[in-house]
Amino acid sequence: MKSAPRFFLFILLLLSLCFFCPFVLYITRNIDKLTFLSIILGAGITFINFLLGIWFFKIGVNRSHSIFLISILGGIVIRLFLTLTAVLLCLLFLELNRLSFIFSIFIFYFLHLIIEIIYLNLRKN
Repeated sequence: MKSAPRFFLFILLLLSLCFFCPFVLYITRNIDKLTFLSIILGAGITFINFLLGIWFFKIGVNRSHSIFLISILGGIVIRLFLTLTAVLLCLLFLELNRLSFIFSIFIFYFLHLIIEIIYLNLRKN
């Protein structure tokens, strides 16, 4: 896979922007501290979800089809429950801007999902 270094560089750049943009908005006082922490926490939860997805893929790659499917589909279920638990715990016990937190999770989740699909397609080819 010759495009792997470029892909990982692209991921690193994209994830840097995900954490850098809210930081710039906070420094320039366009968002308050509560909104900033909510966005960063949402980005962090979805980033951990993304890393777990890549890890489950690496477990199942180059194995039999049944192990691969169990790894991917089981990983999806485990990741979904872990993310749901983290979101519920954050909403219940932390003082967050709920709207910013939920929307940041929504946006970052789909962003990481797109990156994950591209990664899977590059690995297949």
